[in-house]
Formats: sequence, structure tokens, C-alpha cells
Amino acid sequence: MAVFGWTSSPGFFAVFGKAVRHYLRTGQSMVLGHMEPFWSFHWVDDIVLVEVDVDDRLQKAEKRLRDGVKLVFGSDGWHEGKFTTWSRVFPAVGVDWNIPDENITVPQRKIDKLRSVLAETLGKAFLSRKHLDSVIGVLRHVISFTPITKPFIQRLTAVQNRCRSLASAGAPMTEFLRKDLQWWQTLVFQTEFAGMPMNLFDHTKAFDDIWLVTVARNTICITSMKLQERLLLKQRSQARDGNDLAYAVSCVTDMWGPSLSTEGTWCHVFIHDERWITELIDKMNCKSPEGQQALRLCALSQARHRLHFTTH
Repeated sequence: MAVFGWTSSPGFFAVFGKAVRHYLRTGQSMVLGHMEPFWSFHWVDDIVLVEVDVDDRLQKAEKRLRDGVKLVFGSDGWHEGKFTTWSRVFPAVGVDWNIPDENITVPQRKIDKLRSVLAETLGKAFLSRKHLDSVIGVLRHVISFTPITKPFIQRLTAVQNRCRSLASAGAPMTEFLRKDLQWWQTLVFQTEFAGMPMNLFDHTKAFDDIWLVTVARNTICITSMKLQERLLLKQRSQARDGNDLAYAVSCVTDMWGPSLSTEGTWCHVFIHDERWITELIDKMNCKSPEGQQALRLCALSQARHRLHFTTH
């Protein structure tokens, strides 16, 4: 069972949802032999059962869900019209699921809304808290299946949380924030949201390639173990500001991305080196504007070639 919810859902929804899920899992509807839950998101707006169609398992699972809702929410929380029948092709949590073809599609109306909200946001000099909530809310479908969006959504939510903690009306549109929002806009326009393989949700820990990064004697060297290729770049400065490194990582992502790209899934690239280097890649954040722009281009290239960078 997966429990879904979106931005600013009341916290007690999650408590109720977890209680329903706990009750459901203690019964016979749980898929036996699977220690890890199936996409077990800890949010609540929709409760989606994923079950194998063997014998009477579907009927048992459906009964336990209804029992769980009654037990946790009481008779006032019961509404038969909120339940749907079992299906292998269905809409849920804002996207269309096709289990036989193993793909999902974000409806075009949601993509149009996302593009509209981003365009409207970029035209503002000040972002209210309500508008920040709206922007982060419409980006939820993108961050679900694109790993590189993590540091970018974290920066947006940091602005959102800062406004809440200071009880401020909103935040000014800084140049850094504007460029990040332009990055989101470009990502949305370059990404195909129809017929996305479900494998994109499978972030396996196995590595498809390992990149070794060394910085020594004013030279940056990045080596791909799989491709047996190497890039050497002369540093313009001895300072560890990340500017030259950001440019180097962006270059190799563009160069090696087409060769590493795998149809229908992510290519997992492990990058190994010193702490300051891996932090720059994890956070996609550089002190210099030039280096930051290189990282934004690198992130777009990762999404385009479906490369998933990890450092630990």
C-alpha cells in the first residue's frame, strides 16, 4: 500500500494514514516474502493499494482497507464514493498509471499548469508564502522521478521554511532564485511526461559507472571507469571555490552522457573524491555565479541523459 499526499497537508493526516497502513499490513493482504514496502510514501491524500491478483487476495486487501479506515477515522470518515475498484490502468495521485505497459503519464493539463505557474512566478519581484506553496506544489510530479531535482527543490523549500519561521509575508525574487526557477522552466520543457517507464522510480544502489575526480597541481582530472576515458582541465585558480570543477563536471556530463544513457531507466554514476568535491556535486551549489550556471547546465544534462549521480 502507498499513502500519498501533497504540499502543506495537515500533519495529522499522516498519522491517520500510517495507522491505516499499519492495520492493513498486519493482515493477510500484505505481499508475503517482501521485506521492503512497495513505494511506501508517508503522505496522505490518497491511499493506493498495490496487490497481486492471486486467489482472493484482492478481496481480502479491499476488506482490510475498509476495516482500517473505519477503525481509524470512525463512521464519520467513511464515504463509499471515495473507493474505486481494482484496475491495471487508472488515474491516481494526479498521474495516469498503466501497469500492463509499465509506464505512467502526467496529464497534459497538469504540465500546462506547471508551465503557467513558473512563467507567472518569473514575472514577479516578490513571492508571497502562498505563491511559494503553489510553486512547490505543482513541481511535485517532476521531483518524483528525476533525482537531480533534489538539491533544487531543497533550495526552494528552504526559502519557504524561512518565510514560515520568520512569519514573513514572503520573499524577494533574488537573482539566484530567478535563475533556479528558469532552470525548472527549462527542465519542464525538455522532459517528456507521457509514457514514462516505471523503472524511473527504481533508484537502485548498483553502480553503472564510477567517476574518479582528482584535483592536483592546478589540474582537474575526471576518469570514467566504464568508458575508460579521461578529461584533463587546467585550473585557472588554486582556490577551492568550485568554479573550475563545476565546469569540468558539466563538460564530462555532456561528453559521456550519450554513451552512458540507458533506455527506460537511470544510469547510476558514483563519483568518488574529497569531501568538498562531493558536497559540490550533491548540493549543486557553487559560490561563483559562473560555476553555479555550469552546475545548472550539468543538472539539465543529467536529466536529459538520465544520469543519476551519487557520492556515498
